[in-house]
Amino acid sequence: MRKYGLISSASTLALIAAFQCASAQNAETLETVVVSGVRDTLASAQTVKAQSQAIVDAVVGLDIGKLPDNQAVEALSRLPGIQVNYSENEARSPSVRGLPNLMTTFNGREIFTTDGRGTHLQDFPAGALAGIEVYKSVTADLIDPGIAGLINVRLRRPLDFDGFALKGNLQFSLSEQTGRVDPVGSLLLSDRWSTGVGDMGLLVNFAIVRSSWLTSDRWASSSYSPLNSNGTNVTTTGISPTINMPNQVGVYYGRGSRTRPFFNGAYQWRPSDNFEVYVEALWQGYRGQNSDDWAGDNLMDTDNGRDFSGSSLSASQKYWKNCSDAGTCIVNRHATLSNIVLDARDPNRVGSLVKAGGVPLQTYRSTTNDRGDTLQAAFGFKWTAGIAEVTSDFAWTDSRYDSMSYSVDGQTADPVRMSINFNADGGEGFALNGFDGLNPDNWIWRGYYESKSFYAGDGLQGRTDVKLTPGWNVIDEIDFGVRATTHHASANSIDRYAWLADLAMVGKGIPLASTPVGSLQKVTDAFRDDGAQIFQNWLAPTREAIRTRHGDMRAAALAALQLKAQLGIGGDNFASDIANWSKASVEYDPNRGYGADEYTYGGYAQAHYNLKSLIGLDVDGTVGLRIVNTDDKTFGALTLTDAKGNTTITPTTMASNYTYLLPSFGARWKIDDAFVLRAAATRTFTRPGYSDMSPTTTVTIVDASNSNSTYNASISTGNPNLRPLTATNYDTSLDYYFSDVGYLSVALFWHDLKGFFSNYTQILKNYPTYGTVQISRPENAGDGAVKGVELSGQTVFDFLPGWMSHLGLSGNVTFLDAQNQMPQALGVNSQMVQLTGISKWAYSLTGFYEDGPYGVRMAYNWRSQYVNSYNRNANEQQYAGELVRARGRLDFSTYYNVTEKLNLSLEVSNLLAEPFESYRYMNQTSYYPRDVRDEGRYLSLGLRFSY
Repeated sequence: MRKYGLISSASTLALIAAFQCASAQNAETLETVVVSGVRDTLASAQTVKAQSQAIVDAVVGLDIGKLPDNQAVEALSRLPGIQVNYSENEARSPSVRGLPNLMTTFNGREIFTTDGRGTHLQDFPAGALAGIEVYKSVTADLIDPGIAGLINVRLRRPLDFDGFALKGNLQFSLSEQTGRVDPVGSLLLSDRWSTGVGDMGLLVNFAIVRSSWLTSDRWASSSYSPLNSNGTNVTTTGISPTINMPNQVGVYYGRGSRTRPFFNGAYQWRPSDNFEVYVEALWQGYRGQNSDDWAGDNLMDTDNGRDFSGSSLSASQKYWKNCSDAGTCIVNRHATLSNIVLDARDPNRVGSLVKAGGVPLQTYRSTTNDRGDTLQAAFGFKWTAGIAEVTSDFAWTDSRYDSMSYSVDGQTADPVRMSINFNADGGEGFALNGFDGLNPDNWIWRGYYESKSFYAGDGLQGRTDVKLTPGWNVIDEIDFGVRATTHHASANSIDRYAWLADLAMVGKGIPLASTPVGSLQKVTDAFRDDGAQIFQNWLAPTREAIRTRHGDMRAAALAALQLKAQLGIGGDNFASDIANWSKASVEYDPNRGYGADEYTYGGYAQAHYNLKSLIGLDVDGTVGLRIVNTDDKTFGALTLTDAKGNTTITPTTMASNYTYLLPSFGARWKIDDAFVLRAAATRTFTRPGYSDMSPTTTVTIVDASNSNSTYNASISTGNPNLRPLTATNYDTSLDYYFSDVGYLSVALFWHDLKGFFSNYTQILKNYPTYGTVQISRPENAGDGAVKGVELSGQTVFDFLPGWMSHLGLSGNVTFLDAQNQMPQALGVNSQMVQLTGISKWAYSLTGFYEDGPYGVRMAYNWRSQYVNSYNRNANEQQYAGELVRARGRLDFSTYYNVTEKLNLSLEVSNLLAEPFESYRYMNQTSYYPRDVRDEGRYLSLGLRFSY
């Protein structure tokens, strides 16, 4: 932690010192400075920032391609106030100033992915973009910005170019963890013509981004229990049996590949200087192939093993009968915990132990093929007549995603002896004493799983805007407009599972190697520290066999279920299981999904003012009001599964309608040629997601005769009563522009929030019908606030002598204090807690060197710890939840311009490869490690060309 603070302080001081030196020479050097390469991109982004009346940060096209940023969201992480999360070695889920609730637009119009409200920014390839603007303060003409603001992704149009243009890049990226080489490429072709009916232009833009990943995770479960749970034997003397410990430990390897093809095309016709028509289309594709491996052991569960010596009972009698005669009846094999050593830093936490008996170690290999497609087609025009400018834009969007998964589950033939260390280099680690994980005889078939899902959304949108420039002294522009949208969203998923482990309990266990998937292969890992996790490899079927022989596996699962029925073991729902697995494939149940129909209607009026003629100061800005009405109807079903596995389904429908008035005010004072002061006050809102509002509910009754659960039912549901999250926002910034490519900016912001929504898991007593239940659903929290400071800037060191004059630096530091009240539904009315997913401190520092055709660039991003989620067991304090530790990421790139039109590059991303680390807190001081995940580095070689 200390080293990051020193880096942050040193970089900030270096920036300030550089700005002071450059400022002293600004008057003499401003007109003679010539920028090129990275400097051009910084200058372009600075121009967007300087000319905007709102508070805006931008990344321009050349800058997006200059770092190892193959998706737009990775480029955004360099901007002040933006934090991103990484999953499967990819940047995702950007938040702006602590808030993830963003509106995303493409060329100024709304775009969404599948059944969501926002888009997956990682589906935009960086090489295809003209730029990205992040509006941190908003104006009334921006379409329904979320409480965090708005991100606009810009693609080029043909009349942006002077004539013919051919641009592209080709890159090959080597994944350190997988050893695979993947291509990344883009190609833009554009031309324009002057004809007898005006100027015309046509542009087509293709891109493809392919990447592969392998992450290795050693984990402990988020749930935990006292050491003596389920009759566990605690043999170490002097240890309290009520000390809590995670219920499970294990390892997880996520691996796969993804391909994102991309296309956009645009046609423009400008028959005269005052009229323009355009048509454009966008297609984003996603193709994924995953293969995930998991191994875990339930530390305190009891295995109902069987001993057949001297038995004359039938298999069914042996399975169900419970008595003290081990020769003829069930033997309850409780786990034994020994050699327990408490953590020296926390006497209420176990540091290490040895576990024997109990349940066998379990594994699975889950394979998924998934694909997504998003299409958008749009047309519009701009017409100018006198003081009026009229623009209209109409678009249709359709986005779909589907997946199909097959999983083969295994387990050890007998329980294993484990040595577990909860302090193994920041996480848990374990060894299996005397167990050979690569011996096929040690593995039996535990079960077979199939699932599929789809998510879809489509909609129409249209808007018309009018801009009037009356030429008045104070009001120099008046804007007004209307907008209407339709949005239809739907989702469904279905699965089936054949549990076969109980065959082993009556001596009928099926060897894993004898299943139709054929011979087993060694499961490989990518741990960097072999000393922390000793058990790393085991046996599993190949991905290819699982995907190609799923029909044979279904037939084998059906035969095994029929054997269970003949033996009379495994439960009372033999008929429904056999009927389910007799189907050739798993089919959707229309009652298990959800749907939503939404219609929105909005309008706005806005005035641009300039007060210079009144007060003598160069002050301008906007004042406006936006009104938005939303009409929602959601569809779902209540699915109730009783203790015997019988299911009933009841359709449900909910409706809501609400209207919001959204005033906005912005002011900009151009103090002189170098200093600009901005201030804004706005009101914004964010609608809940369609899945959050879904009335679909799943209730599972716990079988009390075969469970030690503390609740009677588990409930997972949406919340149709969720309210939109609203925010009153105050922003101010002071910018100092001391050269065309140098500035220093400080920004202050405050968001007053009400109704922040997130998913919470809790134990509720006296729940209607079911009594004590565990329920997971979205809830509106109480009041909240996000306040903070941003310091950002950039400069080139032209004032230094010799080679140092080719150096440049850009960076930013953000401090956030983001808190909200916990929901009243959790039994806490006023407790303020940190918002999930938000780091209090974050900074980015980029240094570069450019000299003629050669350049080097290095960027470091860091964010402090943050809360991942809040959840609690029945006996926990409200604080309980998961916390993610601080970490940084370092990226490097170098290039050489062979000619003015050809560029070669070498890039390395995630150089430091710092692991992801999370912790499960039982209260504010006591915790266990949750995850330690090793992620990969990437080495890329590429070329860019332009003609």
